[in-house]
Amino acid sequence: RSNPELVKKFQAAMNKSLQYAQEHPADVRAIVASYTKIPVEALAKVVLPHWRTDISKDSLRIIGAAAYKYGAVSAEPKLDELAP
Repeated sequence: RSNPELVKKFQAAMNKSLQYAQEHPADVRAIVASYTKIPVEALAKVVLPHWRTDISKDSLRIIGAAAYKYGAVSAEPKLDELAP
């Protein structure tokens, strides 16, 4: 809330990266190979996700509840307090 312009720029950058990943699966696999020990042959068979630029609050609620349940966060996120 204190820096809405920064939030817009961050969202634009994230969406651009997601769109790039969606359009360049070979690059995604190369990046994954550089950060993991997964053999290139195995990565070639990995089904990559569909990277979306839209956000579903229902999905975020499920993820937030799971993050809380498994100790990744100390409280369930209050999604209704977030800007749309």
